Amino acid sequence: MTYEWEKECKEEFVRKYSGLWTELTTWGRRIERGLTHGMTDGQVNIILSLFDFAPKFKKQIEWDLKKARYKLWDWLAMCLMCRTRGYGQPKEIEDKAHELAVKLAKIYVDCAKKVWEKREGRSPEELRKMLYSCFFDKVVVLPEYHEVSERTVRVFTKVLAKVMLGMIAVLCVSSMLGGVVSESR
Repeated sequence: MTYEWEKECKEEFVRKYSGLWTELTTWGRRIERGLTHGMTDGQVNIILSLFDFAPKFKKQIEWDLKKARYKLWDWLAMCLMCRTRGYGQPKEIEDKAHELAVKLAKIYVDCAKKVWEKREGRSPEELRKMLYSCFFDKVVVLPEYHEVSERTVRVFTKVLAKVMLGMIAVLCVSSMLGGVVSESR
């Protein structure tokens, strides 16, 4: 059974992204061939945090990158081919996730080209580390990443405020009880 969104997405992919997909998979196979991804948990968490706005898709990303350990280029290629769709989220969220995946794929290709120019005498592991370093250096300056950071700060501030209010309440009650106990002696 084919869903309508699948048909639309496949048509959009062929029309808009097949060139980027070809470039992405070519560079990815060239630099990350024969290896599982070597991303740290911190790097995977950066990607996960970018997709906070799409919680159902974020669960799939976590499985893809933490359990299955798809190579970064492979995962991005799947995203270009509609991996961001079909998780029961509103179309606006799916579109935003897809646009972000396209942006990440372009960053990957740009970094892969730069790393390839410096490949002479380097091992595949060194090339992969250079690629990830370039990729994540560019990802953490994206406006989307800073939106996540600002959201995190707002949430942390609210949690901290609640904890502090709770502590103040405990101190107030404690001093009131302490005052009652000392007066009754």
